[in-house]
Amino acid sequence: MASVIVSMFDIKSKINSILIGGILVTFPTIGSLMPFMNTQDSYQFGAMLTGIGAYLLVKKEKGYLYSMVLFTLSLAIYQVYLGYAAGLILVYFLICKMEILALFHKLAPLHIVIVMANAWSQALFKYFPI
Repeated sequence: MASVIVSMFDIKSKINSILIGGILVTFPTIGSLMPFMNTQDSYQFGAMLTGIGAYLLVKKEKGYLYSMVLFTLSLAIYQVYLGYAAGLILVYFLICKMEILALFHKLAPLHIVIVMANAWSQALFKYFPI
């Protein structure tokens, strides 16, 4: 699971890779399932399917086709990992959005950003009133 996260977020640092592995091992969802060792392998397989599905969804062009199958199999094994997938995908898209906004703020002066944001908000309010 940690290798999928490292690949998904393009993490290059060895220290950060080790810390991600340590965080995943001590994560409460995984730690709380450790007393049930007779089913631990299937639970972790479900988590791995969810991680691979999230990776394929954000990294591959037609990855949503494969990720639907992987998410379905993961949900059939153990349903708690749906939140894990949603969290991974949400964090990935938030990081992408922050990188795009940082690039945009470097290229455009602040007053242009404010004018464009105002125009977008007015257009959205016109077509999607509250």
